[in-house]
Amino acid sequence: MRAVHLSTADILRAAIVIGIEGLVFVVALSRGLFRRLPVFASYLLAVVASDVLRYAVWFTLGFRSRTEFVVYWVCQLLLMSLRAGVIYELCHRLLGRYRGVWALCRIVLLATALVLLMVALAVNLNAGTLLARIFLTIERGFEIAVLGVLVTAIAFCRYYQIPVARPIGLVGFGLSLYSGISAISDTFVGHWFHPFVAFWRELHGDAFLLAELTWLAALWHPLPADQRPPDLLDFQEYSDTTSSVNERLRELNARLEKILK
Repeated sequence: MRAVHLSTADILRAAIVIGIEGLVFVVALSRGLFRRLPVFASYLLAVVASDVLRYAVWFTLGFRSRTEFVVYWVCQLLLMSLRAGVIYELCHRLLGRYRGVWALCRIVLLATALVLLMVALAVNLNAGTLLARIFLTIERGFEIAVLGVLVTAIAFCRYYQIPVARPIGLVGFGLSLYSGISAISDTFVGHWFHPFVAFWRELHGDAFLLAELTWLAALWHPLPADQRPPDLLDFQEYSDTTSSVNERLRELNARLEKILK
């Protein structure tokens, strides 16, 4: 086996990445995140495990080895699947207490994700080699879909004046930050902004660390207690109330017509 020579910068970067990811997971564990946001907590654990495995393969077999390629994309597909679960979990935490709003939002958010994913795949369908089309376009479409779903969910919160707890907002912002930088870097920079390619590659490489620091800020203080779900009428009470209101509106309309004659 050919020896892999690593620079001090490579080793230092790996130590910083694993250290920050491990710190975020430990803080999340101490805050009881597995009870509050179990999918997100599982995602943080998977991130640490995946990067430990990736760096182990990279440092022993090399950055461009076949094993490194397979390990990278298996881990990436696993993390993408978990991140999709995190998006659903966040949206449910934001909107799930309002059953009527959540029923509508689920349809809109799913449609938004599918449309953005299909558009991204269609735009990049003929770009690059076969493997690039399979993996890179799926990843790019996924990041655009994540960003679109989170922006749409926040728009629903603003429209219906639903409060967003600071930790939930920061977790969502970290995901949006990473997905936004990834989408811009993969979609636009290499085609149109050639003078900024080096800058964006470096920023793209550090985007996930920026997201991790955002999550660390979200979890640094104890999480606030869950708000009590709003008291909502059951279906029968809602139907009875609606019928009563409609009847009174018809009576009011009849009286106004007599007055105005």
